[in-house]
Amino acid sequence: MRKSITFSAAAMLAMVPLVAQAQEHKVDPAETTEASKLTPEQLENYRRGVTVIRAFTAAFTSDKVDTAVKGRLISCLYNNKLSVISAAAGQALASDPALDSAKPADIYRAAAGACGITFKPVAPEDGATEEPEAQGR
Repeated sequence: MRKSITFSAAAMLAMVPLVAQAQEHKVDPAETTEASKLTPEQLENYRRGVTVIRAFTAAFTSDKVDTAVKGRLISCLYNNKLSVISAAAGQALASDPALDSAKPADIYRAAAGACGITFKPVAPEDGATEEPEAQGR
C-alpha cells in the first residue's frame, strides 16, 4: 500500500512541469486546421442548437409541459441529429417574420414545430397576455 501511494505521488510530481508547459502554450492562428474554421451559417446553426437543447431541457423539467409533448420532444431528439433540428428551426425562423431568431422562446417554438409540436393560443385569463399551449400531434 505504501509503495502505491509513493508511486502515485511521484507520478503527480513528474506531471507538474508538463501541465505548466501546456498552460503556457498559446495557440497560433496559423496552426488552426481547416476543420476548426466554421462558416457563419454553421456557427449560427451551432449556437441555435445550444439554445434548442437548453430549451428542450427546460421543457423536460417543467410541470407546465404535457407528458405527450415531452415524449414527442424526446422522440425527436432520439431520431434526429441536433444539427438537423437546428437547421429546420433556422428555416422556420427565416420563413416566419413573427418569430425572432434572437429570442430563445421563438427558437424553441421553431424547433418544437420542426419536431411536430403545434401551438394553439390559450384564452387570456383576467387580462393576462396570450400564451401558446403546446400540443403533440
